Amino acid sequence: LGGDLFALVYRAENRQLRALDAAGFAPGKASLEVYLEKGIEEIPATGIHTCTVPGALAGWQALLDDYECPGLDTLIGQAIGFAREGFPAYGTLIEAIIKRRAQLAASPEAASIFLPGGQPPRVGDTIKQPSLADSLALVADQGPDSFYRGRLG
Repeated sequence: LGGDLFALVYRAENRQLRALDAAGFAPGKASLEVYLEKGIEEIPATGIHTCTVPGALAGWQALLDDYECPGLDTLIGQAIGFAREGFPAYGTLIEAIIKRRAQLAASPEAASIFLPGGQPPRVGDTIKQPSLADSLALVADQGPDSFYRGRLG
């Protein structure tokens, strides 16, 4: 659910081009002093102490609202199914898992999903992400505020 969103949207019927920058903003309590108090001398690339709040979800919602598209619940419904029921591991995913093996191994939940038994999955193995499915279902039901201000935030 995290990440940023940058989009260029062209509407052919009225020849309009729109740019959207949904890069996140700095967390409200982020400051040099807070980082130093936590022993953080360099802003990490991942985790809760990164330099911005993820903006992608708000960006997706803004695009859906502006262009009168189906709701976020409709669009992420299939993703909820894949997360809950699983999908087959494929080559480029396995390569990414191997590349980030140490980082994934440092998180017990990530390791249980992407390094079952301590090893990367094989092509065709089923990968399930029930916690992600639950989070996506909450966003589908309650909207982006559940991520930014609600239970997920």
